[in-house]
Amino acid sequence: MNMQLAVVRRSELLHSSVLDCQTQERIGSVDELWLDVKTHQVVGLTCSLGLIGQNQRSFTWAQVKKIGTDRIMVSTHEGAKLEFSGAIDSLVGNEVLTDTGEKIGGMVGYQFDPKTGNVINYLFVFNDRRSLNYGVYQLPPTAIVCLEHSGVIATEAAIQNAKQCAKPQVPTITTNFVSA
Repeated sequence: MNMQLAVVRRSELLHSSVLDCQTQERIGSVDELWLDVKTHQVVGLTCSLGLIGQNQRSFTWAQVKKIGTDRIMVSTHEGAKLEFSGAIDSLVGNEVLTDTGEKIGGMVGYQFDPKTGNVINYLFVFNDRRSLNYGVYQLPPTAIVCLEHSGVIATEAAIQNAKQCAKPQVPTITTNFVSA
């Protein structure tokens, strides 16, 4: 598999063009990435073509041959079937709780290795936006106690030691004065 990117965020692939690697024909745009919550691995993607997404196709991660900055090349000739059992599209918006039951924030995505599909880090934000802790933080898969459609439970220690990977974008106000 020829991958140009070392680590990919789920959000970076959504709406990317999907092309057939043999014909260069556009198949659609990425709608969903499918994550196996037991193995912490991206197992496939679904894309659609058309205004209302009537031409929808799914591909296993083994069929993904190349990921560029704005497109994904897939093999349409491999006959692998994508199994959706145990796979979920998105954790985005799910609550993040400690293993002691404290709600600490919300899931905003994950980073993964494009070659293997293995999740490197889950990404979350703390609830309190006024807090000095505001920003995007990383949790390794080993810190996850439970991962389901309804929420994510992580160890208290891992949350306390979570590494910040992005600060929030704060809009700045600039004023241009014109002198006469």
